Amino acid sequence: MLLTAIFLLIIALIAGVFLAVYILFGNEQPPMPLALVHGGLAAAALILTILRAVAPAASMLLKVALAVLLLTAAGGFFLFKFQLSGKRHPKAVVVLHGILGVGGLVCLALAALGSFAA
Repeated sequence: MLLTAIFLLIIALIAGVFLAVYILFGNEQPPMPLALVHGGLAAAALILTILRAVAPAASMLLKVALAVLLLTAAGGFFLFKFQLSGKRHPKAVVVLHGILGVGGLVCLALAALGSFAA
């Protein structure tokens, strides 16, 4: 389950890089289909992470990964509001969202590695 979540997050990350390039270096709104794919993949990965993190034997690192990914999702919902309204996305939030997302992915990958080592 964690490997599937990691795979989905990697694809979401790639889509997120394209979205960030549109926002940070372009003068136009990123395409809505790309934003929906990014959010949908990340949401699916978050659900898989939640299902694994609520297990009694879940590691602390997995719970940290979940917390970071939940913060990332909150930032994503905030940014999606700008996508829907057609207003310019706040660049600082875009950067913070990306940093948190990568951090959550790294924590999740380390948690998965720890579960295989045990």
